[in-house]
Amino acid sequence: MPARQGSYKCKAHSIFVSHGWTLVFTVVQNFGTVVPLVNKNYDCKCAVANDVCLPGQWHFKFNPTKRFYLKRSKKGHDIKVKGEVHYRSDFGKYKRIC
Repeated sequence: MPARQGSYKCKAHSIFVSHGWTLVFTVVQNFGTVVPLVNKNYDCKCAVANDVCLPGQWHFKFNPTKRFYLKRSKKGHDIKVKGEVHYRSDFGKYKRIC
């Protein structure tokens, strides 16, 4: 299996820690796209709030559930969830959670 293009550069700089993250940043920047995450607010709760309901509004009780099943819908746009309280039971139904 051939080596990747960036592996030769990484082997040439065997000690990244002494030079800090600037060396790692420049090596990665030469072989890919770097997106700086400074001054950007990535909040997963706000991003998911419009698509997923709170667990108290789901069609099964969230706390006692031991197994969660995820299933993609036929169209591929929605994900349906089923929760089972016991490990050996299979009584729940797949439904959307929003």
